[in-house]
Amino acid sequence: MFCDFGPTRFFRIVVDCESGYNRWREFGDGAATGFETSDAECRGGLLETARVGGYHVDWV
Repeated sequence: MFCDFGPTRFFRIVVDCESGYNRWREFGDGAATGFETSDAECRGGLLETARVGGYHVDWV
């Protein structure tokens, strides 16, 4: 995710992951607002698939 501007100089993406009844969050690396991207990925287990249930920006 790329954020052009925001309330702070740095941000990261937070992804809400789901697989069956399991739910967890994955956090992207911190990135400079207006210059860098932050990305996170939902990964399932060996025989499971995971999907993104939602996401938001965490201003750090």
